[in-house]
Amino acid sequence: QSRRLSAWVFELLSTDSRKAAASSNAIVQLGTNAFPLLVRELSAKDGLWERLAGSKGGYGTLFPSPALRKIRACAAVKALGTNGRALGPYVTNLMVHPTPAVRLAAFQAAAAISVPDAKSLLTNAVASDPSFSIRGVAMKHLLQMGDDPGEVCDLLVTNLWNRRSSAGTLKGIAEEVN
Repeated sequence: QSRRLSAWVFELLSTDSRKAAASSNAIVQLGTNAFPLLVRELSAKDGLWERLAGSKGGYGTLFPSPALRKIRACAAVKALGTNGRALGPYVTNLMVHPTPAVRLAAFQAAAAISVPDAKSLLTNAVASDPSFSIRGVAMKHLLQMGDDPGEVCDLLVTNLWNRRSSAGTLKGIAEEVN
């Protein structure tokens, strides 16, 4: 179809499920031809025009923020599945990004492409990520990778106990895993 790859990547996060599915299918069909754009987006930094314009970089702005560009690129990598494995190092770098939404997108992409060192990164996230949503997603992906549910839960509960976390925190994490 005669659309730019960036347009397909933009629509991956659409609330219109038909647009999101069409975008996902287009990216899968492009396969490795999508890599140059995805590498650029996964490594995005504010450009000169963005800094001069002082744009906040919201969803539909002319200059999307680097974080939003990274989230969209992670969604594209996730759509590629194991065919996007070569992008693993770029995704792995984002698993420690200061923005929780970027880390979340990176964990989801890493699980989809089966990043070789994903298990240790996911384990660290379960034990210590400041975002409980990310802890829940990391737990879910560890369990999907075949980890022993008892060990994953022990890791989480031990860490939360050491931090004297509330029952509400545990409930929030459990909801993310389901």
